[in-house]
Amino acid sequence: MKYYYEMTSKWGFNDGESLPEGVELYRDVYLRAMNLLLDFYRSSTRLIAFNRPGLHNPCMVLGVTAGYFDSLTPDEVCSGTTCIPEDRRLLAQDDAYCQAVADAMALSLDRAVVVTSQVDRRFLDAILSRHLGEHSPVVTVTDDDH
Repeated sequence: MKYYYEMTSKWGFNDGESLPEGVELYRDVYLRAMNLLLDFYRSSTRLIAFNRPGLHNPCMVLGVTAGYFDSLTPDEVCSGTTCIPEDRRLLAQDDAYCQAVADAMALSLDRAVVVTSQVDRRFLDAILSRHLGEHSPVVTVTDDDH
């Protein structure tokens, strides 16, 4: 869970300025795994997605009580909220939470996420040709050019 601790802080990901590609996918995997482990170990804590509005880190996980968690749909848990539940102030991390985090860290959960990037070669050719003008040679990008 290489991004887990970044997701637990409003200052994570360089105060929200350096979000990695696919960060929401990682968050979804972490939430699913952690909530299963938290339930298994009978923790009083569960995790939900928190989409912090405004400044700072917009992709967070937020600890909530099991009771609040049970009032949410699975979609609400993973898609996130912009409101902090009032009962969050009463939440304390228990031993079961610490065990769930340790287990999740050992599971190589990040390997469940596949993020791919590619070059839009048509777009690249078009903008380079436009920039170079009509009298310049047409730029063609091959698969060997990276």
